[in-house]
Amino acid sequence: SAARKGLADDVSTVGSQRSAEPDVLHALTALSKAVESSPEAVADVLPPLCEALCLRLRSALRAPSALPQCKKSLQLLIDLLGCVRLVGSLEQPQIRLLVLELLERLLDPCLADFGSETAQHLLESLNFIMLRLLQHSPRGPTLCALLQLLGEKAALPSQRELSALVLKCLAKLNKTLGEMARQIDLPPVVHALASLRATITAAERDAPTELLAQIRASSDATLAAIVEVRSAEVLGCLHGEVRGGATRTPRRAKVPASFAPLLVQVHAHLGMPPPSPARPRSRASAMTPSSLSAVLR
Repeated sequence: SAARKGLADDVSTVGSQRSAEPDVLHALTALSKAVESSPEAVADVLPPLCEALCLRLRSALRAPSALPQCKKSLQLLIDLLGCVRLVGSLEQPQIRLLVLELLERLLDPCLADFGSETAQHLLESLNFIMLRLLQHSPRGPTLCALLQLLGEKAALPSQRELSALVLKCLAKLNKTLGEMARQIDLPPVVHALASLRATITAAERDAPTELLAQIRASSDATLAAIVEVRSAEVLGCLHGEVRGGATRTPRRAKVPASFAPLLVQVHAHLGMPPPSPARPRSRASAMTPSSLSAVLR
C-alpha cells in the first residue's frame, strides 16, 4: 500500500547519510506517529528501521550540529520500545544491533563535544532506552544477544569497557530470569551459553582477567536460574533430545563435547553425581570389517 511504501521511504531517508537534515527530521517524526497509529505497518519495516536508527545515532551523536536529529532519533527509539506489539517482535539480530549501538554511544567520547549539560541529558536518554530494551524485549533472543556479544568482545583488550557494560546488562536480566525462564526458547540459549563458556575458558588459558571471571560467574548464574525451573529440559537440550517441544533425557545419550562443561555444572546444581565421562571406543569397534578379518585370520 501507499502508506507502507511511505514508511519504507522514511526508513531509507533515516538510514542514508546523503539525506538532508529537514528530510531526516520529517521522516523521524512520521515514523514516531506511525508507531502510535499503525504499529502493524511499522512491524513490516522493523529490521531495516532498527538498522537505520543505529546508523543515524552513530553519525548524529558525533556532531553537535545534529542535535535535533539526536533528539528525534532517541524519541523514536523510546516510542518504539514503548509499543508492546513492536518490542515483542524484536528478534536476536535487531536486539544485538540495538544493544551494541546504545552501549557504544554511551562510551563515545564525542558526547563531550555537546557540552556538559547536553551530554548529561543524552547519556540519561541512552541509559533509559537501554533499560527499556532490557525490560521489554523478548527474554530468549535478548539473552542470546548478550551472550553472543560477550563471547565476541570479552577477550579483546580494546573492548573491555564495552564488555563490562554488556556484563551489567546480563546481570540485570539475571535478576528477573527466574520469573521469565519458562517463556524462553531453550536450545538457542543453551547453545549460546556453551559457546560463551568455551570462549571464556580459552581466553582464561591465555590471559585470565577479573572481567573474564565475572563473565563466567554471571553466565553460570544465568544457567542456574534456568535450571531452577526447567532442569529436565536443560538436561534434554544438553543431550540433544529436544523434539518438537517435548524433552527426553535418555541415560546413555551422547553429549556433544561443547556441552560437557555445562552438563557438569547442571549436575552439580541439581545435586546429581558428576556425569560419566564418554567411554573411548574399543579398538575392535573402530575397525572396518576388512581390517577386523585380517586380525582374526
